[in-house]
Amino acid sequence: MDDQLFFAICEALIFASPEPVKLDTVKSAFEDALPDDFEMRFERFLRSYNAQRWGTQIIEVAGGYQIVTRSQFAPHVKRLKTVQRQTRLTRAACETLAIIAYQQPVTQPEIEHIRGVDSAGVVRNLLEKGLITILGKKHAPGNPILYGTTKKFLAEFGLKELTALPDLKEFDQILNPAPDEEAENRNPDEEIEN
Repeated sequence: MDDQLFFAICEALIFASPEPVKLDTVKSAFEDALPDDFEMRFERFLRSYNAQRWGTQIIEVAGGYQIVTRSQFAPHVKRLKTVQRQTRLTRAACETLAIIAYQQPVTQPEIEHIRGVDSAGVVRNLLEKGLITILGKKHAPGNPILYGTTKKFLAEFGLKELTALPDLKEFDQILNPAPDEEAENRNPDEEIEN
């Protein structure tokens, strides 16, 4: 199999998936035609694809590969009314999600102790959005549910893995931008969901 065909198959597999595609999944799609030098050719494919000046690129995220729009074209893409909006989170949801991401596995009472307020509704909202999941129950009185983040969380935030999370100081700067930055980044036409 020549490189052109190999590259086209890899591109089609990654493009066709709504979620990041694991390398093993790409391999399995080749069945009997799997080249001996698959990993080396796949790396060459990634370098070649990303070297093009197209509007998309392939990134490694959430344990797999995904075709995404290059950031410099984001303003143009946002103008399309058919583009699905990114998940919008309230400050309470961001705080709760940060606690879960950094403390996981964590229980709702532990989240509420850190936040100082009831978080049941926020936790339910994050579960519905698929950003967190139930990991099991803690062996403690009442057997409270343990929560952790999902692969969708990694994908939504463009993280390859949890170790790529910003440290807490960087995260605080993200949550509390300087007043000029906040006004600059706010779009009055966007709704904020709870």
